[in-house]
Amino acid sequence: MIFRFLIAAFFSGFCCFCSADSADMERPIRTSIVSFSHAISKGDLSKFKSVASPDGIYLVRKFTSGNLGGRGEELSQKVSAATINDQMEFALKSQTPLSLKILFPGVPVKDYKQLPTHNFIAKVANLPFDQWGSFLKKAMTPLPEAVEGSPVVLRVAPDCWVYAEAQVIDGILVGGFAVFKQYKQGYVLVAIIELL
Repeated sequence: MIFRFLIAAFFSGFCCFCSADSADMERPIRTSIVSFSHAISKGDLSKFKSVASPDGIYLVRKFTSGNLGGRGEELSQKVSAATINDQMEFALKSQTPLSLKILFPGVPVKDYKQLPTHNFIAKVANLPFDQWGSFLKKAMTPLPEAVEGSPVVLRVAPDCWVYAEAQVIDGILVGGFAVFKQYKQGYVLVAIIELL
């Protein structure tokens, strides 16, 4: 009887330790996603720049629903975070600006713990960002959040996470994805992917 009690107590303590350890591991990404979301909603350029990668941000725009006769060229370009304007847009030569306020209408994130978190395909972390579209569609399609376009977090790998506001409409994934990777000072924004 005492043996069973000790085993149960050990198991309970181990589960609590693992849960606390997991929460501690998620704290840096939680901080980055919340900072990113507040920067967009408040138009806070300095906060946005503080969470962005100092090496630049890849901007990807893919027309998954087709070009519809005049959307311009698809985009795959690395830019400096300093090029964002006070409207929270990246101006693009001969193209519609990439607007973070339009792409992420669900910000600010009020409580990270309320965001559903799902695992994503780890091998994607090493692919160029303009090749993520089909993998994002495969990951998002079965999720209940993809019906309404509710915010969700995808855990790609321990050092790579995605904040997503996207919807699957008639089998086509549309929406915005912010990719964060671990850097010296924590998790930084490395890519914005827009699927139209």
